[in-house]
Amino acid sequence: AGIAAAAAAIYPWSFQWVGTLASENLFTPLALLGFVAVISAADDPRRGRSVAAGVLFGIAALARNNILVLVGPIAIWWLWRSRQLLRPVLFGCGLAIGLLPFAVYEAAIGNGLVLGSSGGGLIFYAGNNPDAARLYGGDLSDQEWRDLSRRSALGPAAYELAGCAPDSDTVSCVSDVPSREREGFWYRAAWRYITTRPAEWALLEARKLAHYWRPWVDPRAYPAPVVLASGLSFGAIIVLAAIGTARMRRESAGFVAAVAVGATIASVVWLVQLRYRTALLDPVLIAAAGPALLWLIQGGVSRLRSSRLTPSTV
Repeated sequence: AGIAAAAAAIYPWSFQWVGTLASENLFTPLALLGFVAVISAADDPRRGRSVAAGVLFGIAALARNNILVLVGPIAIWWLWRSRQLLRPVLFGCGLAIGLLPFAVYEAAIGNGLVLGSSGGGLIFYAGNNPDAARLYGGDLSDQEWRDLSRRSALGPAAYELAGCAPDSDTVSCVSDVPSREREGFWYRAAWRYITTRPAEWALLEARKLAHYWRPWVDPRAYPAPVVLASGLSFGAIIVLAAIGTARMRRESAGFVAAVAVGATIASVVWLVQLRYRTALLDPVLIAAAGPALLWLIQGGVSRLRSSRLTPSTV
């Protein structure tokens, strides 16, 4: 744990949002607390711990609701580990309790049934439209890419696909849509793109997947030293996490795999951005890399001691 904490302390993207008011500042510690509770409850026979783990997970989802995509993989991992259906069911009950206050508030103000923070529909549309396909493609100049990136991949062509006027913006386009229906509006618009251009969308998803796991940040968005630092830092984390996961018990390795798969889906299906990965996937990979780094350090120290104790031959 100490090795992993030290690695997190010097990991460049862990403190990128320091001094910034963003949900990642709150989400990362809450998500890690939820993960710790899930792992602890998996080894605890008391049923109340399963409910408590779900509550903490639900509270973390209020900071960023894409963590809800992890519920399925983690529930499967928990069922596989405990061989008890009741444990993931109790976890689901706790999750509902954690989300309940926010859901009650949204219903009270007339937004209907909302189980997490709003904005998911718009983010889903931002990652699944013609402009997003251009953004993740290779046919743009650097300046065109920057201009399109500043519009969050929501340019005129995307609005037109959603049934808006080509020169409209988010506010004017959906001004007549009630707030409780606005999320559904954007989900329907994205689904329209997916169903009308399935081949283009499939290629877009493949490019987003490669972008999500690529060690270095986009060279068009950051200066060369930052690109190099990002490649070295996240590349090292991936290698160490793979070694650490391979040396873990099967149950622990399964948990890391569940988080990795769920976190990838949570970003790739919606919108790939660095802050989404650093808030959810990177902390778990750093934790998995900690034992590997400790193992390498101990191995180096042992070899050094052996070389000093072995008498030299002439």
